[in-house]
Order: sequence, then structure tokens, then C-alpha cells
Amino acid sequence: DTASLAEHFRHYVNNLEQSYPDSVTDRIKSVLGQLLRSGDCSLARVAAILGVQPRVLQKRLAAQGAGYSQLLRETRQQIAEQYLANNAMSVTDLALNLGYAEVAVFSRHFKQWTGLSPRQWQQRYIATR
Repeated sequence: DTASLAEHFRHYVNNLEQSYPDSVTDRIKSVLGQLLRSGDCSLARVAAILGVQPRVLQKRLAAQGAGYSQLLRETRQQIAEQYLANNAMSVTDLALNLGYAEVAVFSRHFKQWTGLSPRQWQQRYIATR
């Protein structure tokens, strides 16, 4: 019957999610990486791209001990460090590509994340290569 089939499917999906616990966070980070430049990286937008309701996405993240804001911050930090390490673009361009309207806000956030300004971080990274 349909109800038992639906229950079986839910059980199957739950088992898949437990088998690949990072898949939800990895997919979200991937989508965020693509959306950052547009500036529209809201939970609702990411959920729509992944084909789920925002609340469902929040529940899946909570089940993995993660939060949306945390993933957004981590994604921004990873991308920023990658570009700074490769000296691939100016801090201004990097801030814009990460969805920041102002370089000062990006620089302040970066310093909160790492304890260093973007330039200081880059200089330290280059010195330790």
C-alpha cells in the first residue's frame, strides 16, 4: 500500500543521509560558493536550489550539529583563504566576490575569523611557504 511504501522510502532516505553525513553540508557549501557573488545566499534561496523547504534544511543541518550561518561563514572563510593564499585577486575584488558590499565589513569579518586582517594573513601565509 502507499503508506507503507512512503514509510519505506523515508527510512531509505534517512539511512542514506546517515551513510553520507557530510553530503548535506557539502551540498550547501557548494551552492553557497556559487551564490556568494550574487549576494543572494539566503537560506530560502539555497533550500529552493536544493529542492527542499527552508525548515527541512535547517532540521537536516541541526541533525548534523551544524547551522546555516556557520556554513556560510566557513564557506566565505575557505574561499577567502584560498584566494589570498594564491594572491589571485585584490582584497576589494575578493570582498565583492564573497557577497560583501563593503570591503571594510569583509576585512572586519576576516579578522574575527582568523585574528588577522586579510593582508596580514596573506603576508604570514607567503612567509611560511
